[in-house]
Amino acid sequence: LNDSMAIIFWQDVGMKRRAVDYYENNGEGFGHYARVLRERGYDYARHYMPHDASHRMLNEKATTRQQEAESAGIKPIEVLKRIQTEQDGIEASRTFLPNVYIDEERCSRLIQCLDNYRKEWDDKRGVFKDRPLHDEFSHGYKSFESAAIRPTPIRQRPLDLSKLGTRV
Repeated sequence: LNDSMAIIFWQDVGMKRRAVDYYENNGEGFGHYARVLRERGYDYARHYMPHDASHRMLNEKATTRQQEAESAGIKPIEVLKRIQTEQDGIEASRTFLPNVYIDEERCSRLIQCLDNYRKEWDDKRGVFKDRPLHDEFSHGYKSFESAAIRPTPIRQRPLDLSKLGTRV
């Protein structure tokens, strides 16, 4: 319960992706997040969770985070593959970013997280360490990174409006 949760609400438009809303919290169970999802009123095609959502937890029934989320009503869920290295995730995010529209108002915290995600500084050596700094901005960035490795939306054929007739 002390783990942070960052949720980006995405809308796919053709091959473009839009971050239309953002929610972040900690210390809550999946029931809380299921309520947040319902209260937002969006129509969800799928929920994506990071790779560790399929790992069993040390709880009474040894369930996974995915199972706990589904029990709370968050469905359907797809667990994403593990990103091999930090650099792979950063490169995926850099490649993804130009194709993304981010709502400045509703996603202001996400923008703050993206702006402030950075490498950890080593005071002793006066250089940056090889790993990113894990701080209040990490969770929002990691949620974005998960979207960057999410499967590409399936491009649908445009509707043939000529067969629909005319409206009066």
